[in-house]
Amino acid sequence: QKCVDQAKAVADKNLDNPRIRDGYAAMKARQVVETAKWEKLPLPTGAVRDGGAPGYDGSAAYVFAAGVSAANLGDLATANVALDKLKAMRVQAESGSNAYRAKPFAIMEKEVAAVIASTQKDTAAAEKQLKEATELELSLDAPSGPPEPIKPSFELYGALLQSQGKAKEAAAQFDQSLMRMPNRRA
Repeated sequence: QKCVDQAKAVADKNLDNPRIRDGYAAMKARQVVETAKWEKLPLPTGAVRDGGAPGYDGSAAYVFAAGVSAANLGDLATANVALDKLKAMRVQAESGSNAYRAKPFAIMEKEVAAVIASTQKDTAAAEKQLKEATELELSLDAPSGPPEPIKPSFELYGALLQSQGKAKEAAAQFDQSLMRMPNRRA
């Protein structure tokens, strides 16, 4: 936590430096997603370009973290705003010259939709979204560093299945995630 707090202090002093702002936003997003310590993360009020935290013009990962966190806290209004922002990022990327770049946005969009559905006890819709997300993720190159998108869809799908008491199916999803990213620790 100390490192995240220091990064925020540096970002607050350097609002005109997008690399510092983006670095903080990505760090905060990863902290929230990896620890599952959900908290209210403010979303930008205007249009976003490839993500953006208020005052930190960050990343889609931050918007994703804000959406998943809000859904898990029962704040469906904020979760749906994050979902809309991820959709807008996907649409913007799809209209550009590199459609491959839209895939991570589409995966995060489906993951947020799945978490929203799951919190509303609509497990069929959550499962449908996560199946689609895993299919999309298989079409991406495996990341060479931290997970990209920030939360592997196989892990999220495995957690959903595990919560439904489907241990064998959950294990298969976690195995698939480890095949894409050997030695991943969460």
